[in-house]
Amino acid sequence: EDNHNSIEGFACLHEFQIGGVMLMPIVGELKTLPGSLDNPEEGYRSTFQKVNEYATSGHYKVMLDKYKTSVELTATDRVGFQKYTFPKSDSSYILFDIGNKLGESGEVVDAYISQVDETTIEGYVVTKPEYVKKYQPEATIKMFFYAKTSKPAKGVKTFYREKSIGNDKTIRGI
Repeated sequence: EDNHNSIEGFACLHEFQIGGVMLMPIVGELKTLPGSLDNPEEGYRSTFQKVNEYATSGHYKVMLDKYKTSVELTATDRVGFQKYTFPKSDSSYILFDIGNKLGESGEVVDAYISQVDETTIEGYVVTKPEYVKKYQPEATIKMFFYAKTSKPAKGVKTFYREKSIGNDKTIRGI
């Protein structure tokens, strides 16, 4: 949306009816809600300046004001790449926001994420896209993801939105 000046996160699946997998690099306090367009400071959402945003076919780059973090995105036919350049900090995170309806995606009915090792995250999200309901009212779409980080994680934190933060390496449900 060209008229927005904040970013909730970076979707990993590009199809308007399916969603539920979004990443957001954050620095500082871990918040479990994204915040709103009207008040991005109430959550992990970050503002950005249009002069610090660059978009062309196959490449996107932006500087997140709140986190002083540079984000670059590109993709191939089957793989998406996200590069985050964090400022020096002891509290930098990559937030995997899974299991939530994104944009016009369908209702999320299940989600799972697991830290396999220090550099690998895997999981899935199950949605009920609106266009599928027309032909198969009870049908669902299951989307799997597998992520590799270039640096090992020092730890993991898991949560359901608006609930307490834990240290489990695996979490399932919505």
